[in-house]
Amino acid sequence: MASTRPANPRLNYYQQSPVRGQLENPDGTTKSGWRYIQCTDTPNELRILIPPRTALIYSHLLKAEVAELAKDQAASWERIVEIRHLKDRMIRKCTRLSRETTPKDKAATHRVMFQTVHAPPDFRLKEMERWFKLQGGEVMKGASGPAAGAYCRDCRECMAHQARTQAYAQNQPSVRAPSSSREVPPTERMARRQPAPPNPYTQFGPLPPSQGQRARGPAPRGHVRQASMPAAPGYRPAGSRPAEGRKSSEYLRAEHTARPHVRSPDPLPIPYRTRARSVSPEDRALSTPTELGDSPVRRVLDLPNGSTSPAPSPSPRESSSGTPPKVSTSPNGLPTIHEDQEHEHRPIVRRRSSLKKRDSMSRISVASQSKSVAWAMDRDWVEQMSHYIKTSNEAEVLSAELEKLRLEYHDEIEGMRALCLRVEESQERVRIETDSLRRNEQAVKLQESKILASSEQIELKQAEFQAKVLAVLEETKRVVQLCDKKRDVVHDSS
Repeated sequence: MASTRPANPRLNYYQQSPVRGQLENPDGTTKSGWRYIQCTDTPNELRILIPPRTALIYSHLLKAEVAELAKDQAASWERIVEIRHLKDRMIRKCTRLSRETTPKDKAATHRVMFQTVHAPPDFRLKEMERWFKLQGGEVMKGASGPAAGAYCRDCRECMAHQARTQAYAQNQPSVRAPSSSREVPPTERMARRQPAPPNPYTQFGPLPPSQGQRARGPAPRGHVRQASMPAAPGYRPAGSRPAEGRKSSEYLRAEHTARPHVRSPDPLPIPYRTRARSVSPEDRALSTPTELGDSPVRRVLDLPNGSTSPAPSPSPRESSSGTPPKVSTSPNGLPTIHEDQEHEHRPIVRRRSSLKKRDSMSRISVASQSKSVAWAMDRDWVEQMSHYIKTSNEAEVLSAELEKLRLEYHDEIEGMRALCLRVEESQERVRIETDSLRRNEQAVKLQESKILASSEQIELKQAEFQAKVLAVLEETKRVVQLCDKKRDVVHDSS
């Protein structure tokens, strides 16, 4: 008989974790706004008490997750993954905080099963706050729907719990909402959406913008974040700004709006130089008054008055050198006609004279003390080359002598090394002979000790032998005496 197999229950992907990452309901044991967050799947195994602002933003995050999961098949998994990533970041930060508060000596010995940690008042998650600033209005609008039917109106306990929750929510301090989700009057919204004023250059005339202004681009507008993220019509934050704050913001906005009308002056022009040239101190001293008179800055400053700076009189030294003086005015006395704006700041091209000055171009020559023409440089060059060849020959001789000294020094070093080797060998031989003599000394001492022991034994044997000889002599003497007595007795009896 075939038995019916029960159908496999499908997993519910559209639900939150029942314990991990959840916020506990506020109770009377904690401060106003502080709430516990569960960091593990086991209740109260690790819970962190987080401050009111972070708890409020995290509760909005949980409500956004519930609102997204309630869409079932139409849920956006990208948004769910983003929200759960922020939840994991918060849990990891809480776990790291618990590890930091645990002493190191106790963490290695035993592990606390149930732990409660109080976070500092500045505990926050900046990534979650940025997400809340971008998604704050949508979160509040989506989470305000299902919160109304969370409690039934028939059960007395549920109604009492709902009343306590509402009373706690009314007693909570107002938390500052982000700038992107702040309630704004309709007049301010319209002011933010107004287009930027036209370019002031088009109002004053056909003067085109300068090159620096074209490179910098248009001027930045004030309050960019508020203009890009207008407040949602259905979002109502917990706290509101006072009237003084709105007035100050309107004043700042008006000031920022008037800033684009201010025109900055044109940048100073960079003079065009055809090629770089090394200038001697004398040339610099002689050309300084003329260049100051003809500089672009001086001409720009003198243009509005319509007068030109007179050319300074040439110095006697400059006139004697053969360079013609510069004349700023025309021979007939007419005023100078300036060129257009583009070619105004181009400097006057200076030509070098074929006559070389004593201290500027003839520095290579040592013997030249007067002016010389260009073809006279060959003689100085030959003298310099001969001096160079002489110096190089002397350097080669010195290098040969140094090489000879170096070889002699190396020979001396080799002799010293050979002497050191011979000394080491002699020292080694002396050490070997000393060791052999020390061993012979030890052998002689050992033999001496053996001879002393043998002599002691001989003395003992000698003493024993003398004692035995004396005993034999005594016995012999006694026997002789007895024999004498017997002989006397026999003689008497006969």
